[in-house]
Amino acid sequence: MSGKFSLACNSVSDPRIFHSGTYIVLFHATRIPPHLLVVHEGRSWDLSVKGNASGVPIETLSAFIERKNVQCLFIEWKTGRNDLSSILNPHFCKYEKIIPGKTTCLFPIRDVAAELHGAEMKNARYIFELLPMLHEANVLGDSFALHIPPDHLTDGAFDLLTYSEEELQASIAEAKKKYTV
Repeated sequence: MSGKFSLACNSVSDPRIFHSGTYIVLFHATRIPPHLLVVHEGRSWDLSVKGNASGVPIETLSAFIERKNVQCLFIEWKTGRNDLSSILNPHFCKYEKIIPGKTTCLFPIRDVAAELHGAEMKNARYIFELLPMLHEANVLGDSFALHIPPDHLTDGAFDLLTYSEEELQASIAEAKKKYTV
């Protein structure tokens, strides 16, 4: 990727505004790497080392974000589909969980993007590659910063953080350790 990809952000203080619409969410947006999920019409789709959580009511996510003051970036995804749940479900359900070296939380999101906006979306290996592709396809709307401190914004914009494959895999391995019994 050449240069930084920036998203102009509106600041918000309450995650309940995301109960309608569709968003790609960078959860812990200022961490390398952030965790990724999709929110659509009051439900969330998430793939983690713990497993697949498809169509979970957003109240659970909202409460966690507020309780832990999680820094999130919500990016409106103009999919043009009212029935997006019927597309999200099979793509998220084909992955049982994140597997180090094999799958990441980006995979189901990338798969949905490829189905909706073109096969080239499958070439993205990281969110900082996928978002510029979605921007080029003119399917990103407004972005909203929640709990992101001003020192992480430049003139009201969030510069997407980049990271290496090694940093990504180290983060997955660390998360897996936390949840392995």
